[in-house]
Amino acid sequence: MSPDEAAALVKEELVETLAQRAPGRGSLRVISVEPPPADLGPGTCFQLLLSNSERRPASIRVALPTTLAIGYLADEEAAVDEWRNWVHELLERYA
Repeated sequence: MSPDEAAALVKEELVETLAQRAPGRGSLRVISVEPPPADLGPGTCFQLLLSNSERRPASIRVALPTTLAIGYLADEEAAVDEWRNWVHELLERYA
């Protein structure tokens, strides 16, 4: 999987997860997901650009560790749980 393909999948999954986890709660939107500049190796991050037009009209930049994102996409049990926690924290902070 190329970094661009991974970024597209991460964006799809994040949009879906936010819709399921926060129906009617704020308007946290995923504007873009940029892959790491070099590769998908450990220690790299996807760069997310989010928006919450209700409380924070400015864009919000968030780093998502590549290992978490790729583990989630691979449906690794520990990564799925960590993904849920990460999304919950994201919602608590910005939605």
